[in-house]
Amino acid sequence: MLQLEKHDAFFAAVTLVNEKHGEENVKATSLRLRLRGPNTLLDAIKPGLRQFLYRPAAPGEQIDLYQGVEDLVALRDPRLKQLKFDDEFPGYTLTLHTGLGLSSELVFRDVTLRRFAVAAIEGGSCEITFSALVHPTRIEMGNLGALLQESNEITLAPPTGAEAGTQQDLAA
Repeated sequence: MLQLEKHDAFFAAVTLVNEKHGEENVKATSLRLRLRGPNTLLDAIKPGLRQFLYRPAAPGEQIDLYQGVEDLVALRDPRLKQLKFDDEFPGYTLTLHTGLGLSSELVFRDVTLRRFAVAAIEGGSCEITFSALVHPTRIEMGNLGALLQESNEITLAPPTGAEAGTQQDLAA
């Protein structure tokens, strides 16, 4: 399960959407987030993905290493640009450490993560892009709009309890 603590994320898109819950229309917002980090983050998205994309560096191979990554750092196939996944991961809690003035944090519960795209980067880092579907209040919608095309720290907490078991089933 993907978990982040005050990690920088770029808000590539903030899109208002309308969901159908039976006969009821429910307003939601899709946040398209892009982040960079160590390739060990890939283990939380798909087991075996890191081993598929990376290999150990060959003796004498000069690679600029991402801090904290030591084993699988060279790309297996540098021509591979991006992998996309249709998996959905419900039940997350997303905290935006905004510093917008009204409140230093926006907290969204029951967030669904989806539409993952992963790009492997030489040296043991990766770029992960995904959408987070949140249900903000009207005031929170305005605050989210202010984050468009900006970088901001986020914390992403996985589901707990019964939903956590479902999460592990999805990642398998």
